[in-house]
Amino acid sequence: APVVWLNSLPAAYNTYLFLAIILNCSCGYMFLRQTRCSILPALFGGLAIGLHPLALSNLEAIQLVPLWGILLTLGSILRLHQTPNAKSTVMLAASFIITVMLCIHHALFLALLLPVCLATLSIHNTKKQRHRFAVALAIAALLCTICIGPFLWQMHQAHNQEGFDRSLDSVRVLSASWRDWTPSACFVSFENLTGKTLLPGWLRLCLAVAAILLTQKRRRATNHFLVGLTVCSILFSFGANIAIGDWSLWESVSSFLSPLSRVRSPYRFAYFAQLGVLLLAAHGVNELFRRRQVLLNLAQRNRKFAKWKFLVTPACALASIILCFEVPPPKNFLSHPPLQIHSPAWVEFVKTNSEPTDSLLCLPVCRDASEWSHETSTRWMLYGVQHQRPILNGYSGFAPKTWIKLRKELRKSKWPPDVFSQLREKRTKFIVVNKDTNRVNLQQYTDELKQVADYDRFSVWQLTSKPVQPHPEP
Repeated sequence: APVVWLNSLPAAYNTYLFLAIILNCSCGYMFLRQTRCSILPALFGGLAIGLHPLALSNLEAIQLVPLWGILLTLGSILRLHQTPNAKSTVMLAASFIITVMLCIHHALFLALLLPVCLATLSIHNTKKQRHRFAVALAIAALLCTICIGPFLWQMHQAHNQEGFDRSLDSVRVLSASWRDWTPSACFVSFENLTGKTLLPGWLRLCLAVAAILLTQKRRRATNHFLVGLTVCSILFSFGANIAIGDWSLWESVSSFLSPLSRVRSPYRFAYFAQLGVLLLAAHGVNELFRRRQVLLNLAQRNRKFAKWKFLVTPACALASIILCFEVPPPKNFLSHPPLQIHSPAWVEFVKTNSEPTDSLLCLPVCRDASEWSHETSTRWMLYGVQHQRPILNGYSGFAPKTWIKLRKELRKSKWPPDVFSQLREKRTKFIVVNKDTNRVNLQQYTDELKQVADYDRFSVWQLTSKPVQPHPEP
């Protein structure tokens, strides 16, 4: 808030992003130190989490960038498993509340993954320890319910009032497929659901597997915990694509956990899968550093090991580089909104001839539920930065059901008669048309619309205040 007051919204946005990435690095380092990583591998692991591939390639979804609440929650669970006391219980509750406040999307996914993760920890306990762990978890869940239950209940009621829900076809578009998880070549730019992999690098995966195999005795509980998190995340990322005949795993889980029915992008479970791989890979690098030190100590005592000491240090350096930079950050992050001085003529016309409370309909509307298709609405929203008028077809994952129904009608080449009455109810004054991409011929609605401006690529139509009655034939 102080950044907004003292400077501007873009400065606040960038400040929040910077702080979120720094906190991701810091909490990643803290988690690795807690799980007995040495300082140097923990630093490299924290940097790798700060450069989390999926978070950096989706910076436009700013609420998904902060992963530090998840890391705090995972660390608190491991601490509670080791010492189930009052302090650890309160820390777990506080960590999960922070995760909810940072991003309820991440909190929902984490809540779905935790039962399996907790089960992997419980198998390492005696019956008495298991009972104490379960009681501590129940108390932490109760504290979370008291603190954030009213907020979540209000959100649930609002969604029910709007009749908000996702169709299975809409979810299937943004569910991962096997192709999205196939390993790509190392050191390539990361892109999700566009032909490249959701896997955060196959060399990192090799380091993660090495960590599991080499530290099985010393870190068995932590390894099982992170493996459970990673495997379940990959499984749920397939979303509506996991089906046997008419049965769908996503529908079955959604019917049991109703908030999940409002999720549009199951592939975002990959945030957790990538996090698990990066944490395990950091343990792999730590194991290389540990064995390097053992080998150096042996070389001081026995000359036959001396020749190996010149190889282990470069190997550790190479593994650290792979951990941090196998998937480099994207070169282009966000598009800048158009400058006010470059406003198109139609924008100036709309701004001059309308009130701030008048709304616009921009054609074409997005044709399907894919993120690529929603780029059309995103472009209209960028023009909104210039004309400062509300638009009906803005990009949102929580659009009202009334707009979703109206959007289906607007995609048709022939509009039903009640479309114009709905537009008037929403105080729509102008319809702006991109002539290059629009498929609806508005000339057929001259009794409801009149063209008031025409430019090279855009035209502006105005709704008549009342439907024009056709002249009776003589």
